[in-house]
Amino acid sequence: MLAGAYLRDNYPPGTRIAVDDIEGTVRAVEGLGTVIETTTGEVTLPNTTLVRERVRVGPRDDLS
Repeated sequence: MLAGAYLRDNYPPGTRIAVDDIEGTVRAVEGLGTVIETTTGEVTLPNTTLVRERVRVGPRDDLS
C-alpha cells in the first residue's frame, strides 16, 4: 500500500512512462496496481513492479 502513495507522488496521472517493454501514459494509481494507457490499450502493472524496476519518465521521443 505504501507503494501506491509513493507512485501517486512520483507518477501522477498524465505522466508518460516506460517500464521494460511497456510504454504509455499513467491513467490511475490504485492501491495495488497502476493503469497505463498504451498504443494498444490499457495495461495494469503491479505497483511493486514500478517500485523495483527502472522507470523512464518523459515525452515519447525521450523514452527509447
